[in-house]
Amino acid sequence: MEGAEGKHPGIPTDWSEDAGGLYCLACRRVLAGEAAAMGEQAADATREQRLQLRKVGTLEFEIRRSPERPDRVIARACHTSAPAVSKVRQRLAE
Repeated sequence: MEGAEGKHPGIPTDWSEDAGGLYCLACRRVLAGEAAAMGEQAADATREQRLQLRKVGTLEFEIRRSPERPDRVIARACHTSAPAVSKVRQRLAE
């Protein structure tokens, strides 16, 4: 908008500033999944195993981001099942 240059009213609540960039929640989910899929466990992983690592990485991100949210809500946000979220939540609690 005209006259808005240089003004930074803040970022939306679901956005994050990291490494010099602004990331929306959807992008942060993708980045978390990609980081998990590229981790040391993925070195000799098959395509299916990397997909599973990506899914688990995304779920871990969501659980850590908002641990009070119910499994079904996280599952819906990550396009998976509530039992899958529960399994990851239990593993993180150990």
